[in-house]
Amino acid sequence: MISPKINALKEELKVLQQKIKKEEKEHLKLIGSRIKAKRKIRDLTQAQLSEQSGVNRTQITNIEAGRSGSSWASLISLCTVLSTSADYILGLKDNDY
Repeated sequence: MISPKINALKEELKVLQQKIKKEEKEHLKLIGSRIKAKRKIRDLTQAQLSEQSGVNRTQITNIEAGRSGSSWASLISLCTVLSTSADYILGLKDNDY
């Protein structure tokens, strides 16, 4: 028989995992919205950004929609083309100057 203390810990773990998953989704949305905003400021289409950065256009679509993250190499390439910092895109800084 599992003790009530173990059951309580399992429930607490489940709640924490759900919270982490929610925060990860919110962070992916932030990253995507910042990349999309920078792309639009530069007056680039996703296809143009893909061509200039070497990042697959479908991947850019998914990143901008907050459905997926990117590799470090892709992030650096996108930041280079968009003339922005990874700190800003990742939400470590609130401004880009």
